Amino acid sequence: DSVKYISLSKEVQLTVEKAPLEVMVNGGLRPYGESNPEFVLVYDGFVNGDTVESLISKPFVQTSASELSEPGSYEVKILGGQSDNYEFSFKNGTLTVFKEAPEIVWEVPETIPYGTKLEEVYTAKAKMKGEAAEFQGTYKYTPEKTAILEVGEHTIKVIFEPANSTNFEPIRAERPVRVVPSKLQVVALDAE
Repeated sequence: DSVKYISLSKEVQLTVEKAPLEVMVNGGLRPYGESNPEFVLVYDGFVNGDTVESLISKPFVQTSASELSEPGSYEVKILGGQSDNYEFSFKNGTLTVFKEAPEIVWEVPETIPYGTKLEEVYTAKAKMKGEAAEFQGTYKYTPEKTAILEVGEHTIKVIFEPANSTNFEPIRAERPVRVVPSKLQVVALDAE
């Protein structure tokens, strides 16, 4: 309303701060001797429909862990990245390298006669690939070794708990087994 108000204009300088952009990376797990997993960057804070493609240059990931790195924890660092509109905040991750897991070696017959003690088929051994020595730890079988299975199809299971739980996870295995009727043997005695 030009009758009641005077029109004014003034030139001012605005400073537009960069928006915060958080960049995170998950580390992961891998066994000794294998390549590092692919590290994926996760972004939080894009505005106005921007995406990672809006950045002048994208951040990248670096770690000192290689295939031959000893078991342990290694920092996964986020480096680089450039943007006119965003101020980066990095949250690095951790890669855990563990020794190669043992495998369960367990030969179970396809069929067992009714009445077989399960302790006779509970013979699983945890071994490192290519090695003959048994890995140290304990075995837990299901069903219990004193159980007698009914005639029919069953699944028997084992969980191996390594003695060194710092670098190794429990290992599970299961095997099918068919229980068949036992053969009865009748012996006639001579009645003289």
